Amino acid sequence: MKSRSTVDIADLVGPVGGNVDEAKLTLGIYGRDLDPRELSVTMECEPTSSYRRGDRRINGLEPWPNGAWLLILEGRRPTTPDQLVGALMKKVRHEAGFWDELRSRYTVRISLAIFVVQWTSGFELAPSSVAFLSNTGAKFGLTVYAEVEPEDDASEVS
Repeated sequence: MKSRSTVDIADLVGPVGGNVDEAKLTLGIYGRDLDPRELSVTMECEPTSSYRRGDRRINGLEPWPNGAWLLILEGRRPTTPDQLVGALMKKVRHEAGFWDELRSRYTVRISLAIFVVQWTSGFELAPSSVAFLSNTGAKFGLTVYAEVEPEDDASEVS
């Protein structure tokens, strides 16, 4: 039994450790003269979304200044970022020459967004995932979004 003056750190911080709560992996290919249909044939898969330079945006915003081809993979716990990279590997071509040619024509970027709601969540990438990401030669972006919810009575320490 705890006395009133004893505070357990787990009561203050909440659950810790484990996999991230959500992850979103995006392969983005951008270019002034990008034709999404042509690129889908080259990629041997369809994008999640795409547009051409000059396509109209919703809400009356200026037309898109460049074209884009976006393949987005999302997962919630227990799906891991490594599993999302594995799913991307199954969807797109692997050969290095292919990625070299693609980068010579377009800007290629891979982005990983991580969403956590508890402290010290994490993930690992397998060597095969790291090798694939490296072989694309794409710029890699990582963004972490934390939504740590404060406890109503966490500040009430006696």
